[in-house]
Amino acid sequence: MTPKSPAPTAVEAADSSRTFSNPLQASRPRLLVLGAGGQVGNSLLRLCQSADSPMHVLGLTRSQAPLDQPDLFGSAVAQAIESFKPSHILNAAAYTAVDQAEKEPELAHRVNGQALAQLSELAAQHSAQASQDIAILHYSTDYVFDGQKPVGQAYQPKDPTAPEGVYGKSKYAGEQALAQGPSPSLVLRTSWVFSDHGRNFVKTMLRLGQSQQELRVVADQWGAPTSSDAIARASLAIVQQWPKPSQAPSNQVLHFCCEGTTSWHGFACDILDRSRRLAPELAWTITSAQQIKAITSSEFAAPAPRPANSQLDCSLTEKQFGLKRPHWSEALNDVLVRLLAKPLG
Repeated sequence: MTPKSPAPTAVEAADSSRTFSNPLQASRPRLLVLGAGGQVGNSLLRLCQSADSPMHVLGLTRSQAPLDQPDLFGSAVAQAIESFKPSHILNAAAYTAVDQAEKEPELAHRVNGQALAQLSELAAQHSAQASQDIAILHYSTDYVFDGQKPVGQAYQPKDPTAPEGVYGKSKYAGEQALAQGPSPSLVLRTSWVFSDHGRNFVKTMLRLGQSQQELRVVADQWGAPTSSDAIARASLAIVQQWPKPSQAPSNQVLHFCCEGTTSWHGFACDILDRSRRLAPELAWTITSAQQIKAITSSEFAAPAPRPANSQLDCSLTEKQFGLKRPHWSEALNDVLVRLLAKPLG
């Protein structure tokens, strides 16, 4: 499973009067968030619990609803559905240890694949009892593609998938489980997630930028760094419009990431350059881009393969839900402002 980090307990947000500039504002969705202690789950709860949110939310952490334990997972989710009566289940829980997955394929497939089939069945059973569909919004990954498209050409949602590592294969298995399951579902594929919560590339760079004299960062993998807050904001806009009561429930796969493209090396350089300008008083050991060496994927030699091109075309998502995506550098600045105002964990 993902590394342990502080997680909120199950909690329902207070009512409020805020409206979004989207239809179905009066429906006041009731969101059951799984994986509430992770990056996206934390952002979802934080936004829903803000004073100006129109959402009701109940969050379950991985310890409260462990996807790797079918009996406990089933009973926890069933109990939450019965007591909270959600209109949507947002699954932000996942096995995300990409390299470790190569050693734990069964666990990765249980969490990322089989648990999704179980979740779809649970939602359908309780939907039948309540005479209304519980829709599932699930987060997937750029790793379902092999990344062999030329850089500059983004992957479309309907492009053929070809995951190469266990992690990508397990996430694609989850997509398939939802597509074949009885509950309406929407899969959002995203890429390079970062935030001020949990473990991620941005926080690692900040730590190393104050402890190392030189960094070696892969420069031949390209994608769009995406903040968990951007994903959460898009999700809240989506659930207010989907599924539409006038349409039959359906299953769909879409893409969502921040605007712009960079390499991991370019991302690292930008993180540390912005950070030094935001907090010049910190004891930076990396003081220039020349100390951040560009290397190839083969030089990095990770156990699991990574897509060379992780660019995702999000135009259909923007059009369907009227979304405006932030540029990754704008989202990064917001996260750095928060991170540099508090000690790094």
